[in-house]
Amino acid sequence: MNVREWSCCEIGRWCAHAIFLGAMCLCCATVPVRAGSLSSTQCSDTFLNNVHASNNNGGAPTFFTGESGENGIMRALIRCDLPAGIDARVQVAQVTLTLTTAGLGSTGTTPPTAAIESLRAVTEAWGEGDKAGLTTTTYTVGQPCTAGEATWNQRQCSIANWATAGGTVSGTLSASASSPALIGASVAFTGVSGGIVDDVLNWIAAPSSNFGWRISSSTEGASAQAQRFNSSEASSGRPVLAVTYGCKSGFEDTGTGCTACTTAAKAACVTSQAGNACVDPGAPSSYSCTCGNPAYTGTGTQSCTDFNACIPNHCLDAGDTGALCTDHVAPATGYDCTCDAGFVFDGMTCSDRIFADDFEAIGP
Repeated sequence: MNVREWSCCEIGRWCAHAIFLGAMCLCCATVPVRAGSLSSTQCSDTFLNNVHASNNNGGAPTFFTGESGENGIMRALIRCDLPAGIDARVQVAQVTLTLTTAGLGSTGTTPPTAAIESLRAVTEAWGEGDKAGLTTTTYTVGQPCTAGEATWNQRQCSIANWATAGGTVSGTLSASASSPALIGASVAFTGVSGGIVDDVLNWIAAPSSNFGWRISSSTEGASAQAQRFNSSEASSGRPVLAVTYGCKSGFEDTGTGCTACTTAAKAACVTSQAGNACVDPGAPSSYSCTCGNPAYTGTGTQSCTDFNACIPNHCLDAGDTGALCTDHVAPATGYDCTCDAGFVFDGMTCSDRIFADDFEAIGP
Protein backbone atom coordinates (compact mmCIF):
# COMPACT_ATOMS: atom_id res chain seq x y z
CA MET A 1 0.00 0.00 0.00
CA ASN A 2 1.10 3.59 -0.36
CA VAL A 3 1.06 6.24 2.36
CA ARG A 4 -2.33 7.63 1.39
CA GLU A 5 -3.94 4.23 2.08
CA TRP A 6 -2.64 3.86 5.67
CA SER A 7 -5.23 4.06 8.39
CA CYS A 8 -4.82 6.37 11.36
CA CYS A 9 -4.15 3.36 13.61
CA GLU A 10 -1.46 2.05 11.28
CA ILE A 11 0.20 5.48 11.16
CA GLY A 12 0.08 5.63 14.95
CA ARG A 13 1.72 2.22 15.28
CA TRP A 14 4.46 3.23 12.77
CA CYS A 15 5.15 6.45 14.70
CA ALA A 16 5.36 4.57 18.00
CA HIS A 17 7.81 2.11 16.41
CA ALA A 18 9.93 4.97 15.04
CA ILE A 19 9.98 6.67 18.44
CA PHE A 20 11.07 3.38 20.06
CA LEU A 21 13.90 2.93 17.55
CA GLY A 22 14.99 6.52 18.10
CA ALA A 23 15.09 5.96 21.84
CA MET A 24 17.14 2.80 21.31
CA CYS A 25 19.62 4.72 19.14
CA LEU A 26 19.86 7.41 21.79
CA CYS A 27 20.64 4.78 24.42
CA CYS A 28 23.27 3.20 22.21
CA ALA A 29 24.86 6.60 21.69
CA THR A 30 25.47 6.90 25.43
CA VAL A 31 27.58 3.71 25.62
CA PRO A 32 31.25 4.64 26.26
CA VAL A 33 33.35 4.38 23.12
CA ARG A 34 36.49 2.27 23.36
CA ALA A 35 39.63 4.33 22.97
CA GLY A 36 41.32 2.14 20.43
CA SER A 37 43.53 -0.84 19.77
CA LEU A 38 47.28 -1.27 20.12
CA SER A 39 49.21 -4.21 18.71
CA SER A 40 52.61 -5.85 18.99
CA THR A 41 54.52 -8.28 16.77
CA GLN A 42 57.37 -8.54 19.29
CA CYS A 43 56.89 -12.22 20.03
CA SER A 44 59.09 -15.20 20.89
CA ASP A 45 57.95 -18.64 19.74
CA THR A 46 59.00 -22.23 19.29
CA PHE A 47 57.37 -25.66 19.11
CA LEU A 48 57.89 -28.91 20.97
CA ASN A 49 57.85 -32.46 19.57
CA ASN A 50 57.69 -35.43 21.95
CA VAL A 51 59.42 -37.76 19.46
CA HIS A 52 62.38 -35.38 19.44
CA ALA A 53 62.09 -34.44 23.09
CA SER A 54 65.56 -32.88 23.38
CA ASN A 55 65.39 -30.74 20.24
CA ASN A 56 64.65 -27.04 19.96
CA ASN A 57 62.86 -25.16 17.15
CA GLY A 58 63.04 -21.53 18.29
CA GLY A 59 64.78 -20.28 15.13
CA ALA A 60 62.35 -21.82 12.63
CA PRO A 61 60.28 -19.52 10.38
CA THR A 62 57.20 -21.63 11.14
CA PHE A 63 55.87 -23.66 14.06
CA PHE A 64 53.67 -26.75 14.17
CA THR A 65 50.82 -28.15 16.22
CA GLY A 66 48.98 -31.47 15.92
CA GLU A 67 50.82 -34.66 15.05
CA SER A 68 53.69 -35.36 12.69
CA GLY A 69 54.10 -38.26 10.30
CA GLU A 70 56.33 -39.85 12.94
CA ASN A 71 53.41 -39.73 15.40
CA GLY A 72 55.12 -36.91 17.25
CA ILE A 73 52.78 -34.70 19.26
CA MET A 74 53.66 -31.07 18.52
CA ARG A 75 52.76 -28.05 20.60
CA ALA A 76 53.71 -24.40 20.13
CA LEU A 77 54.84 -21.86 22.71
CA ILE A 78 54.41 -18.15 22.10
CA ARG A 79 55.17 -15.17 24.30
CA CYS A 80 54.43 -11.63 23.08
CA ASP A 81 55.40 -8.32 24.59
CA LEU A 82 52.37 -6.32 25.57
CA PRO A 83 51.89 -3.39 23.17
CA ALA A 84 53.59 -0.21 24.33
CA GLY A 85 51.00 1.90 26.13
CA ILE A 86 49.15 -1.04 27.66
CA ASP A 87 49.68 -0.54 31.38
CA ALA A 88 47.88 -0.15 34.69
CA ARG A 89 45.99 2.91 33.37
CA VAL A 90 43.97 0.99 30.78
CA GLN A 91 40.73 -0.93 30.89
CA VAL A 92 41.19 -3.95 28.64
CA ALA A 93 38.10 -4.54 26.50
CA GLN A 94 39.37 -7.24 24.13
CA VAL A 95 42.50 -9.28 23.43
CA THR A 96 43.26 -11.01 20.13
CA LEU A 97 46.21 -13.19 19.17
CA THR A 98 46.29 -13.70 15.40
CA LEU A 99 48.30 -16.39 13.60
CA THR A 100 48.67 -17.07 9.87
CA THR A 101 48.51 -20.63 8.53
CA ALA A 102 51.28 -22.08 6.36
CA GLY A 103 51.43 -25.07 4.03
CA LEU A 104 52.74 -28.55 4.78
CA GLY A 105 54.90 -30.87 2.71
CA SER A 106 58.31 -30.47 1.15
CA THR A 107 57.15 -27.53 -0.97
CA GLY A 108 54.81 -25.99 1.59
CA THR A 109 51.87 -26.28 -0.78
CA THR A 110 49.82 -28.93 1.03
CA PRO A 111 47.01 -27.38 3.10
CA PRO A 112 47.20 -28.06 6.84
CA THR A 113 44.65 -30.26 8.58
CA ALA A 114 41.63 -28.37 9.90
CA ALA A 115 41.60 -28.29 13.70
CA ILE A 116 40.50 -26.51 16.83
CA GLU A 117 43.48 -24.87 18.48
CA SER A 118 43.52 -24.34 22.25
CA LEU A 119 45.35 -21.54 24.03
CA ARG A 120 46.45 -21.90 27.65
CA ALA A 121 48.71 -19.66 29.73
CA VAL A 122 52.16 -21.11 30.40
CA THR A 123 53.04 -21.04 34.10
CA GLU A 124 56.83 -21.50 33.93
CA ALA A 125 59.60 -19.49 32.29
CA TRP A 126 61.06 -20.96 29.08
CA GLY A 127 63.68 -20.08 26.49
CA GLU A 128 62.84 -19.57 22.82
CA GLY A 129 66.18 -20.78 21.44
CA ASP A 130 67.47 -20.42 17.89
CA LYS A 131 67.48 -23.95 16.47
CA ALA A 132 65.57 -25.03 13.35
CA GLY A 133 65.13 -28.00 11.06
CA LEU A 134 66.31 -26.54 7.76
CA THR A 135 65.67 -29.44 5.39
CA THR A 136 62.36 -30.78 4.13
CA THR A 137 62.77 -33.92 6.26
CA THR A 138 63.63 -32.05 9.47
CA TYR A 139 61.08 -29.22 9.51
CA THR A 140 59.25 -30.88 12.43
CA VAL A 141 62.43 -32.27 14.00
CA GLY A 142 64.56 -29.25 14.86
CA GLN A 143 68.07 -29.57 16.27
CA PRO A 144 69.59 -30.62 19.61
CA CYS A 145 69.13 -27.88 22.18
CA THR A 146 71.80 -25.80 23.84
CA ALA A 147 71.63 -24.26 27.30
CA GLY A 148 68.46 -22.31 28.08
CA GLU A 149 66.35 -23.47 25.10
CA ALA A 150 62.88 -25.00 25.38
CA THR A 151 62.28 -28.64 24.42
CA TRP A 152 59.51 -31.14 25.11
CA ASN A 153 61.18 -32.23 28.35
CA GLN A 154 62.98 -29.05 29.41
CA ARG A 155 61.77 -25.49 29.67
CA GLN A 156 65.43 -24.42 29.68
CA CYS A 157 67.85 -26.96 28.23
CA SER A 158 70.53 -28.10 30.75
CA ILE A 159 68.99 -25.80 33.37
CA ALA A 160 65.41 -26.74 34.26
CA ASN A 161 62.77 -29.33 33.35
CA TRP A 162 59.10 -28.65 32.81
CA ALA A 163 56.95 -29.60 35.79
CA THR A 164 54.80 -31.25 33.12
CA ALA A 165 56.54 -32.43 29.94
CA GLY A 166 55.20 -30.70 26.85
CA GLY A 167 54.72 -27.38 28.62
CA THR A 168 53.30 -26.58 32.05
CA VAL A 169 50.10 -24.61 31.64
CA SER A 170 47.10 -23.26 33.51
CA GLY A 171 44.14 -25.57 33.92
CA THR A 172 41.90 -22.81 32.55
CA LEU A 173 41.42 -22.46 28.80
CA SER A 174 42.38 -18.95 27.69
CA ALA A 175 40.79 -19.11 24.23
CA SER A 176 40.21 -21.43 21.29
CA ALA A 177 40.10 -20.89 17.54
CA SER A 178 39.20 -22.80 14.42
CA SER A 179 42.17 -23.33 12.10
CA PRO A 180 41.00 -24.09 8.54
CA ALA A 181 42.56 -26.39 5.95
CA LEU A 182 43.81 -23.36 4.06
CA ILE A 183 47.18 -21.73 3.47
CA GLY A 184 47.51 -18.04 4.39
CA ALA A 185 44.38 -17.95 6.55
CA SER A 186 44.15 -15.86 9.72
CA VAL A 187 43.44 -17.74 12.93
CA ALA A 188 42.32 -15.43 15.72
CA PHE A 189 42.13 -16.26 19.42
CA THR A 190 39.82 -13.59 20.83
CA GLY A 191 38.33 -12.83 24.21
CA VAL A 192 36.38 -9.93 25.71
CA SER A 193 36.34 -11.11 29.33
CA GLY A 194 37.99 -13.82 31.41
CA GLY A 195 40.48 -16.18 29.79
CA ILE A 196 42.88 -14.41 27.42
CA VAL A 197 41.83 -11.00 28.80
CA ASP A 198 42.57 -12.11 32.36
CA ASP A 199 45.98 -13.36 31.20
CA VAL A 200 46.84 -9.91 29.86
CA LEU A 201 45.49 -8.20 33.00
CA ASN A 202 47.70 -10.47 35.12
CA TRP A 203 50.73 -9.58 32.98
CA ILE A 204 49.97 -5.87 33.25
CA ALA A 205 49.93 -6.21 37.04
CA ALA A 206 53.05 -8.43 37.11
CA PRO A 207 55.05 -8.18 33.86
CA SER A 208 57.57 -10.79 35.04
CA SER A 209 54.79 -13.40 35.05
CA ASN A 210 54.30 -13.15 31.28
CA PHE A 211 55.33 -16.62 30.09
CA GLY A 212 52.95 -16.51 27.14
CA TRP A 213 50.70 -19.29 25.93
CA ARG A 214 50.90 -22.87 24.76
CA ILE A 215 48.99 -23.74 21.60
CA SER A 216 47.75 -27.31 21.22
CA SER A 217 45.61 -28.95 18.55
CA SER A 218 42.52 -31.11 18.54
CA THR A 219 44.35 -33.43 16.10
CA GLU A 220 46.83 -34.66 18.72
CA GLY A 221 46.59 -38.47 18.51
CA ALA A 222 45.86 -38.54 14.76
CA SER A 223 48.99 -39.46 12.78
CA ALA A 224 50.20 -36.93 10.20
CA GLN A 225 47.34 -34.50 11.00
CA ALA A 226 49.28 -31.28 11.57
CA GLN A 227 48.91 -27.51 11.39
CA ARG A 228 51.65 -25.05 10.53
CA PHE A 229 51.83 -21.32 11.26
CA ASN A 230 54.21 -18.49 10.43
CA SER A 231 56.48 -17.69 13.36
CA SER A 232 58.10 -14.47 14.54
CA GLU A 233 61.05 -15.31 12.28
CA ALA A 234 58.87 -15.34 9.15
CA SER A 235 59.21 -12.57 6.57
CA SER A 236 55.46 -11.92 6.66
CA GLY A 237 52.32 -13.09 8.46
CA ARG A 238 54.03 -13.01 11.85
CA PRO A 239 51.96 -13.45 15.04
CA VAL A 240 50.20 -10.28 16.21
CA LEU A 241 48.91 -9.54 19.70
CA ALA A 242 46.25 -6.80 19.70
CA VAL A 243 44.68 -5.22 22.78
CA THR A 244 41.56 -3.09 22.55
CA TYR A 245 41.36 -0.75 25.51
CA GLY A 246 39.82 2.28 27.14
CA CYS A 247 41.39 4.60 29.70
CA LYS A 248 40.50 4.45 33.37
CA SER A 249 38.96 7.47 35.05
CA GLY A 250 41.49 10.25 35.45
CA PHE A 251 43.36 9.40 32.24
CA GLU A 252 42.94 10.29 28.57
CA ASP A 253 43.78 8.39 25.39
CA THR A 254 46.68 9.69 23.33
CA GLY A 255 46.37 7.15 20.53
CA THR A 256 49.40 5.32 21.92
CA GLY A 257 48.14 4.77 25.45
CA CYS A 258 46.64 6.64 28.39
CA THR A 259 48.11 9.82 29.85
CA ALA A 260 47.67 11.42 33.25
CA CYS A 261 48.02 14.82 31.58
CA THR A 262 44.35 15.10 30.75
CA THR A 263 42.64 18.26 29.55
CA ALA A 264 41.70 18.99 33.17
CA ALA A 265 45.26 18.35 34.37
CA LYS A 266 46.69 20.72 31.76
CA ALA A 267 44.19 23.35 32.84
CA ALA A 268 45.24 22.87 36.47
CA CYS A 269 48.89 23.29 35.43
CA VAL A 270 47.90 26.37 33.34
CA THR A 271 49.94 25.03 30.42
CA SER A 272 48.57 27.87 28.28
CA GLN A 273 51.19 30.08 29.95
CA ALA A 274 54.81 29.79 28.80
CA GLY A 275 57.01 27.94 31.26
CA ASN A 276 54.22 25.88 32.79
CA ALA A 277 53.95 22.18 31.95
CA CYS A 278 52.11 19.00 32.89
CA VAL A 279 54.52 16.19 33.71
CA ASP A 280 53.48 12.56 33.28
CA PRO A 281 55.98 10.21 34.98
CA GLY A 282 54.33 7.12 33.53
CA ALA A 283 52.12 4.41 34.99
CA PRO A 284 50.91 3.97 37.59
CA SER A 285 51.68 7.49 38.88
CA SER A 286 49.56 10.57 38.32
CA TYR A 287 50.75 13.91 36.92
CA SER A 288 52.54 16.84 38.50
CA CYS A 289 53.01 20.43 37.38
CA THR A 290 56.11 22.38 36.50
CA CYS A 291 55.29 26.02 37.20
CA GLY A 292 58.09 27.84 35.40
CA ASN A 293 56.13 30.98 34.59
CA PRO A 294 57.07 33.69 37.13
CA ALA A 295 53.41 34.51 37.72
CA TYR A 296 52.75 31.02 39.15
CA THR A 297 53.92 28.73 41.92
CA GLY A 298 53.33 25.07 42.77
CA THR A 299 56.08 23.07 40.99
CA GLY A 300 55.75 19.40 41.95
CA THR A 301 52.09 19.77 42.95
CA GLN A 302 48.98 19.14 40.86
CA SER A 303 48.23 22.78 40.08
CA CYS A 304 49.98 26.02 39.25
CA THR A 305 48.51 28.81 41.33
CA ASP A 306 49.07 32.56 41.50
CA PHE A 307 52.46 33.58 42.87
CA ASN A 308 51.49 36.10 45.53
CA ALA A 309 54.08 38.85 45.20
CA CYS A 310 52.77 40.41 48.42
CA ILE A 311 54.28 37.62 50.51
CA PRO A 312 56.38 39.05 52.03
CA ASN A 313 54.95 42.56 51.90
CA HIS A 314 57.81 44.61 50.44
CA CYS A 315 55.69 47.76 50.66
CA LEU A 316 56.78 47.88 54.33
CA ASP A 317 60.49 47.68 53.62
CA ALA A 318 61.19 51.44 53.95
CA GLY A 319 59.27 51.88 57.18
CA ASP A 320 55.72 52.67 56.04
CA THR A 321 53.99 50.45 58.61
CA GLY A 322 50.55 51.10 57.16
CA ALA A 323 51.38 50.34 53.53
CA LEU A 324 49.03 48.03 51.68
CA CYS A 325 50.22 45.57 49.03
CA THR A 326 48.06 44.51 46.08
CA ASP A 327 49.20 41.44 44.14
CA HIS A 328 48.95 41.40 40.34
CA VAL A 329 46.97 38.20 39.88
CA ALA A 330 48.40 35.67 37.42
CA PRO A 331 49.05 35.69 34.55
CA ALA A 332 50.20 39.20 35.51
CA THR A 333 53.28 39.57 37.69
CA GLY A 334 54.37 42.06 40.33
CA TYR A 335 52.44 44.16 42.85
CA ASP A 336 51.35 47.68 43.71
CA CYS A 337 51.75 49.55 46.98
CA THR A 338 49.20 51.90 48.53
CA CYS A 339 51.33 54.16 50.71
CA ASP A 340 50.61 56.36 53.71
CA ALA A 341 51.04 60.13 53.54
CA GLY A 342 54.70 61.00 53.27
CA PHE A 343 55.54 57.86 51.34
CA VAL A 344 55.43 57.09 47.66
CA PHE A 345 55.58 53.79 45.76
CA ASP A 346 58.87 53.76 43.89
CA GLY A 347 58.22 50.46 42.11
CA MET A 348 59.74 48.42 44.93
CA THR A 349 58.41 49.77 48.22
CA CYS A 350 56.77 52.76 49.92
CA SER A 351 59.70 55.13 50.06
CA ASP A 352 59.95 58.33 52.06
CA ARG A 353 62.37 59.76 49.49
CA ILE A 354 60.87 61.20 46.31
CA PHE A 355 63.02 61.30 43.21
CA ALA A 356 62.34 63.91 40.52
CA ASP A 357 64.47 65.37 37.75
CA ASP A 358 67.66 63.96 39.32
CA PHE A 359 67.10 66.07 42.48
CA GLU A 360 66.38 64.46 45.80
CA ALA A 361 63.74 65.97 48.02
CA ILE A 362 62.88 64.98 51.56
CA GLY A 363 59.24 64.30 52.02
CA PRO A 364 57.20 66.00 54.74
